[in-house]
Amino acid sequence: MSACRLYDLDGKMSAFAEGGNCAINPDGSHYSRNLKSLRFVGADQKLIWENPVPHTHHQLVHSKVTGDFLAMHSEFKSWNGKATRFDVLLVLNDKGQITKRFSLYSVLKNHSDLLRYATAGETNWYHMLAGVNKNILEMTHANSFIELTEAGADGTPKLTGYLVNCTFQSKFFILDPSLSNVVKVIDLNDRSTHSVTQMADGRLLFYRNSKPKKPLSSAEVYDLKTNQFSTLYKSNNPYLSASACSSVQMITADKLMLSHSQCIPSSNKADYGLAVEFVDLKEQKSFYYLLHKNFPHSGTYLIDGRKFVESRPKL
Repeated sequence: MSACRLYDLDGKMSAFAEGGNCAINPDGSHYSRNLKSLRFVGADQKLIWENPVPHTHHQLVHSKVTGDFLAMHSEFKSWNGKATRFDVLLVLNDKGQITKRFSLYSVLKNHSDLLRYATAGETNWYHMLAGVNKNILEMTHANSFIELTEAGADGTPKLTGYLVNCTFQSKFFILDPSLSNVVKVIDLNDRSTHSVTQMADGRLLFYRNSKPKKPLSSAEVYDLKTNQFSTLYKSNNPYLSASACSSVQMITADKLMLSHSQCIPSSNKADYGLAVEFVDLKEQKSFYYLLHKNFPHSGTYLIDGRKFVESRPKL
């Protein structure tokens, strides 16, 4: 069974989930992940190859430049005498071979000056992985790993580097095109950010999560050229906020979509599980759908339209 499929309560397939458990090609073939391996499934839904990379998490992403794809997995190292989880960044080709690899531990162990928080913190998200100690510590908690590109002379994207968002460090780490060296560190001054993408104009778009005393999430932008932050849109409804997880992406030049995912329920809002908000940036108006969660804490959501429970007028 493919990790890409989501099911409704009747067991019928409702949709694919790009960027989470899988990266889908136009012909229906797709890369997928589970706790034990990365896999490629053909258009006929038959397994073509499998690479035993353990504990991959958060996302798979297509390359904008080549036929490669990007993934993250985990390694466990000693940090201040305690077993601690660190993220490893991978680029794989269409044959499933790892062509680039970067260990965040390998650089941070010798460059503690790059750290905002030098002490590993407890985490509870890792309890979803069977056979892993539930009392795990973390230093980095990467949740987005993307290519950075710019348009070449012929208009096609040219690779300029990579970015990884480490929410436990509240930082973006920029790496060179060879995925070998950290060339820039961007301090976000906020413990929780999520879902980083690069916009058509080269700026970075990311979801900024709520804090307990500020229950409003927002779509934020960072300009790599000017080193300036700005707010693209901020939700005006505390129920459309999230303390963790969530995502944002541009639909068109003036249309935005935010997925407010309450994967960690908090006391300042009802646990709807998932709210999808569509924003008209020109009018600064939005409408949204509230959806029920399938299984608590599983990260698997119903996205069948029949499960919509509330909506505002469309734009």
